[in-house]
Amino acid sequence: MDLKKCSGCKTCQLACKDYKNLPIDRNFRRFVEYSGGTWKKEKAIWKNNVFSYYVSVSCNHCDNPACKEACPVDVIYKDEYGYVLIDEEKCIGCESCASACPYQTPQIDREREKMTRCDGCKDRVIMEGRQPIFVESCPLRALDYGPVEEIRKKYGNIAEVAPFPAYTETKPNMVLKLNKNCQPVNSTKGQIANPLEIRIDWLQK
Repeated sequence: MDLKKCSGCKTCQLACKDYKNLPIDRNFRRFVEYSGGTWKKEKAIWKNNVFSYYVSVSCNHCDNPACKEACPVDVIYKDEYGYVLIDEEKCIGCESCASACPYQTPQIDREREKMTRCDGCKDRVIMEGRQPIFVESCPLRALDYGPVEEIRKKYGNIAEVAPFPAYTETKPNMVLKLNKNCQPVNSTKGQIANPLEIRIDWLQK
């Protein structure tokens, strides 16, 4: 994700929701708006250090997925392509995986009492040779997708930014191109500006 390009329009989020036919209470891709700063008067002039940026987040198909470790019935697994998936038929809906995941990827289907999750648009990528729907839908081309080593060679190795946890926690397969406003992990200079759009408890543990 190129945070220099992202405007927070949420087209990728809506495209994902539409493609996966998700109900109102579930979004496999969500936006976090992080902002902070203050205004300060110097003589007759008001100056500020206000900042804001957006992060589009979904399953990062981590190398060390916390959701998999937390599952008491061992129904979350990494497949041969590197996707972290869930066997929904065997899932007991306990939500342990959602509590463990620092990105809150697993989400409960209340009607079936089963956990559901982003699958990286595996059907499009593997079966059709296309990009995931969130990449193709981005109007500003702020998102890219491919083998993580190739993406890292192209964009760098940064995989953490406030308000998310350090890379070492789960080793997520994501790459971020930061903008000048981005804050480091554990920063206390900002806050989540859109708490009504997302559950924020998982980011403030």
